[in-house]
Amino acid sequence: MEPLDVAFAKYQQILPQLVESLTGRGTEADARLQVIDRLLIEVLNWDRSDIRCEKKSGDGYADYVLSIAGKSRMVVEAKRDGRDLGCRSKAAGQAYKLNGPVFKTPAASEGIRQGILYCAMNSSELACVTNGLEWIVYRGNRLGDGSETLEGMAYVFPSLTELEVKFGLFYDLLAKPSVNGLVYRPHFQEAEGQPIRTSIFSRALRRAGSARLKPSGELSKDLDRTMSEFFQRLGGEGDDEMVYECFVESPESRLADHRIVRIASDLLAQVQPIETTHAAALTAAISRGQELDRREFVLLVGTKGSGKSTFVDRFFKVVLPKDVAERCIVIRIDMKDNPGDSRSVVTWLNKRIVASAESAIFPDSPTFAELQGMFFDEYKRLSKGPYSTMYARDREEFHQEFGSRIDALRTNDPHTYLQGLIRHVRTQRRSLPVVVIDNADHFDIEFQQHVYQYARSLYEKSACLVIMPITDRTSWQLSKHGALQSFEVTSLFLPTPQIGDVIRKRIEFIDAKVEHEKLRPQSDYFVKHGISLSVKDLNGFAKTMQRIFLDMPNVSRTVGALANFDIRRTLDLVRKTMVSPHIEVDQLVATYISAGSLTIPRWRIDKAIIRQGYEVYPAEQHDFVQNIFDLHTNVTTSPLLGVRILTLLRDVPDKEHEGRSIHVDSVRAYLTGMGLPSRPVDLYLDFMLKTGLIQNYDPTVQSIDDCTLIEVTDSGLLHLRWATGGDEYLSAMTEVTPIINESVYERLQAYRHTDWRKRTAEFIEYLRIEDSFYCTIPVHPNYQGQDRLQQQLCEVEQRLSSRGSTPEDPPKRPDRNRR
Repeated sequence: MEPLDVAFAKYQQILPQLVESLTGRGTEADARLQVIDRLLIEVLNWDRSDIRCEKKSGDGYADYVLSIAGKSRMVVEAKRDGRDLGCRSKAAGQAYKLNGPVFKTPAASEGIRQGILYCAMNSSELACVTNGLEWIVYRGNRLGDGSETLEGMAYVFPSLTELEVKFGLFYDLLAKPSVNGLVYRPHFQEAEGQPIRTSIFSRALRRAGSARLKPSGELSKDLDRTMSEFFQRLGGEGDDEMVYECFVESPESRLADHRIVRIASDLLAQVQPIETTHAAALTAAISRGQELDRREFVLLVGTKGSGKSTFVDRFFKVVLPKDVAERCIVIRIDMKDNPGDSRSVVTWLNKRIVASAESAIFPDSPTFAELQGMFFDEYKRLSKGPYSTMYARDREEFHQEFGSRIDALRTNDPHTYLQGLIRHVRTQRRSLPVVVIDNADHFDIEFQQHVYQYARSLYEKSACLVIMPITDRTSWQLSKHGALQSFEVTSLFLPTPQIGDVIRKRIEFIDAKVEHEKLRPQSDYFVKHGISLSVKDLNGFAKTMQRIFLDMPNVSRTVGALANFDIRRTLDLVRKTMVSPHIEVDQLVATYISAGSLTIPRWRIDKAIIRQGYEVYPAEQHDFVQNIFDLHTNVTTSPLLGVRILTLLRDVPDKEHEGRSIHVDSVRAYLTGMGLPSRPVDLYLDFMLKTGLIQNYDPTVQSIDDCTLIEVTDSGLLHLRWATGGDEYLSAMTEVTPIINESVYERLQAYRHTDWRKRTAEFIEYLRIEDSFYCTIPVHPNYQGQDRLQQQLCEVEQRLSSRGSTPEDPPKRPDRNRR
């Protein structure tokens, strides 16, 4: 059943009880308890936790303040049943002026004015006055629309029994889901004679789900199947050679994220960048641990996706000198397997590290002699103390008892048992225990801090090397709480490599394998990996990649920004771009093989990125590119709301340690000042958060309700640039954005494919006009960026409408797969 139907059924069920409760004459509290509470909670879906009674509001106390997500949304003033509100002779659901003759009784007049005062004090919009029988619902706060509050309208419901006649309206005005969705606003707008822009017509030139794959050549299909391994994951499952060869070795990166440098420089007195060719700093730490019998704690600081895990794996297998590596016992824990509960993470870590340590130290399981050596102090204590008689009488029985105690220790106190394992590695095997706790950065900052504290406890109690990769944000949080200053720690900064360098490594890897197979035709590297293409095709493919991603560096920056410079996601986007039929890789490879000149227009590459393998932009199916003009929030608002949010976040001053972060409440307040209500703003922010256009200060947070400080991402900034001047992007979104103006839709539909510029210009004009219905820019320096946005769009509109065809345009033939 629909929520409205459920509510109506409940209303009918409890109506006799409500009527009966009003037959007597009680106090104001009686009416509230017996009728109002039940209607609010049982019928109108408010939770008891949403309701505050007798809330201090200015000089008085509001009877009810109802909140959603901690924000006041409605005020209810309760009057005794004996106090007449003057509505009993009125028709249910009828609207009357607040300052008109209907509401002249003392109780109604008093309640309405109290509601207005308390709405102002609590920043609520909706108000209600009721004696349990009669209900008056009105807007107690106009939210700065310039109209006098008492000039507004109020809906009346004269009795509980007559609610049935207009129950749908009653529900729309007062139910929690309706209040949360601002459903009441159109009702008041209609009652007050304000024009309502209906959106009954809403149609895109290409409806959602109609995108069809664009035909591609056989070479593209083969490449998509066989080259995925080269691009999908930096970790390179099952191909260590590729991972190590393609790791970007760089002492520092010019594209190192400025936020990491800023945070890390304050975190420690000296940030020591990793020299990734030989990783001398980490090698020295291991050598010190082996020779000096000391402990070291190493933090690998970098952004999520910067390659920290790959660095550690490659370091111990490839970089670390063999004579040093042979004396290391690496105990590695992957936090990705953890369910993410910070309360149980210590128990989980104890069990996993013990299992991992035993697996790394012992081929099968520890022998009794090894257990005896690990816990020899305990063995001596028992044999000379409480079990000395057993030890002297029956050595085998004593050993069984000792073994049982150690097994119980492993189960009940794994942390102490682990210390015994580490002692065994140091004293008996003369090796260095290296504990690596990896991928904690997949979880929120609080979780990472718990893992950090656990890693620290290992460091403090055991002579070992502990390595923990953490994010830059976590390192800053730890420094704020002084956690890093309380003991010695070596912090190594792992910069994010330039995307161009990452791609170059992949191309060099392919080239090297191609040359090897030219010299040794029987080499089976490509065949072993299911790649059946000829060496010529592979060579041509590599050169085409080089032409696109290295000779045109802006392309590398574009794909990197769309993936927020996460290396794994970037490589996935590179793969999808290369096999897009819009690139026409078949022709490019053929051109290279025939010694022709490779010419790739930038518009073709942008089209491949935006449309991928489809003839049009695949709405709701793209992992990297979003339609910023249609964020699927099911609310009627300005189509430029997303662009305005990104503009605001771009214009936030860059603050030390915090970047361009701003509190979510400040975003809401700023946009409310432009006439944009908080509800659609929250829906847009939530969508943008989940799609990577913005991020919380803790980037693992994926719900706007849990956000505090937010900031625009690299992907968000690129979308903003595209939305205010990217021809390919604007043209693609013209085709898929729902248009709610039928005449505009018909004009856009009438354009030929070759008139894509003029069609896009008209789409931009439509966006600007629609935006003006919802948004008014205050004349203030803080809103200059919003004012310039309209100017930018006007300039793009004029440029597109005035420009004719250029040699770089697609061929002007009626091809449905083109613009």
